[in-house]
Amino acid sequence: MIISNIKVMKSNAGYYIGRTYSDDYAEDFPYDRVSDYFQSKDDCIEHMRYTMIYHHDDGYLCPEEYLKSI
Repeated sequence: MIISNIKVMKSNAGYYIGRTYSDDYAEDFPYDRVSDYFQSKDDCIEHMRYTMIYHHDDGYLCPEEYLKSI
C-alpha cells in the first residue's frame, strides 16, 4: 500500500485536505481527512496554504507529520 502526500480532495460533503492510498492495481482510494470540509476548492486550497507546512521533499504536511519527518 502506498500513501500519498496531503492534497485537496472532494467528496459529497465538499472539499477537504486528505491523503489517498494505492492498492496493488494502482487505484487510489481515500485514506484519511486532516481538515474540515469546505464549500469551494479555492477555500480549501487557501486553508491548506495557511495551515499546512510545506516541506520540499514531501509536499504539504500537517504539523504533526512535519515534526515526524525532521
